[in-house]
Amino acid sequence: MAKVRGGKAKLDFLRRISPETRVFLIFTIVCLLIKLALTSWRAIYAIPNALSDDGLMQNTATSVLDLHWLGAFDAFTLSKRSMFPFYLGLVNALGIPLLVANELLYFAAVLVIVFLLKKYTNKKWLPYVVFGLLFFNPATFATAVSVRIYRDAIFPSVVLICLGSLFHVLTNIKKQQPCKGWFITYVISLVAFWFLREESIWIVPIVLFCSVIIAFFITKNKKVANRKKKILGLFLIPIFSVLVVGLGFRFCNLAAYGEFVVTEDQMSTYRDFYGTIGKINSDERTDTIDFPTDVRYKIYAVSPTFATLEDEIENNIFNVEKNEQRDENPKIQCCPQGIGGAADNRIPLPAPKKHLLSQVLFSGSPCWTRTND
Repeated sequence: MAKVRGGKAKLDFLRRISPETRVFLIFTIVCLLIKLALTSWRAIYAIPNALSDDGLMQNTATSVLDLHWLGAFDAFTLSKRSMFPFYLGLVNALGIPLLVANELLYFAAVLVIVFLLKKYTNKKWLPYVVFGLLFFNPATFATAVSVRIYRDAIFPSVVLICLGSLFHVLTNIKKQQPCKGWFITYVISLVAFWFLREESIWIVPIVLFCSVIIAFFITKNKKVANRKKKILGLFLIPIFSVLVVGLGFRFCNLAAYGEFVVTEDQMSTYRDFYGTIGKINSDERTDTIDFPTDVRYKIYAVSPTFATLEDEIENNIFNVEKNEQRDENPKIQCCPQGIGGAADNRIPLPAPKKHLLSQVLFSGSPCWTRTND
């Protein structure tokens, strides 16, 4: 009986989808298959030496999968928010190749926007055009973003889903339609967005503006039950969700590293140090150089503790010649067996462990390719 009821429920759901929507969904699936054929074979552009970017994301994700939280503490551990390494871990657990997972996420994001558009237009051809333009946006093929093991690869998708689902809530409230599913999507994507990058606060103005408009429509609609509770939930649930996840990161970091922070810029020592640097007069400081040479030598002269770091800072960290040589070192690409790069340069990896990130990057037998590009 349960199976029969489940089958009937599925049939009822399919019947509720209009023929026009079915045709559009078929079109989008065809586009997805074409996009995957164009992109999923490409080599992952991995830069493991970028210890605060690609390398940090890979190392953190591996530590998460090993149940070692964010890994051993060093100068980079808390330099970035950690949502992307958790995304890598989830993709790994599901066994989906990274490039495919990124495209599926972007596919979902574009659908969110296009279905929002469909609520405001009667032109049947417009959703097809908008979907095609967004989904095959040339920027999504850019090597610098789309094939790197870095958070920028999914950042546009998360933004589109977050704002798109919020506008769905606004539209449905205005039209007196159910919006619970869109609201849940909005809250989850807002949390993901907040802990994906450090500058996530920029989304607050538009979220607050839309929330005020939604509250206005709820107040005007006397047919809505429990209006005060819904308005409170509209504002408090997203804030509470962000706070809860943030506290989770903070308590885990406190247990692992002794710091009740999400990232290092929230540490008092970090703020005190950069505050001191900013107060020292400099003729060399620019918009891109916040710790110039003259400032460093002024601090060496008055701080015996900082002076002990002079050799390391001047001969390694700020040594231009060494950094240029380091930049000339071969970068690494990960590619599926038999695709990309010269065959004699490909070195098969050892038998992968269950959590090996090469499984996340590509299905099949992965390999490493060295290149100077």
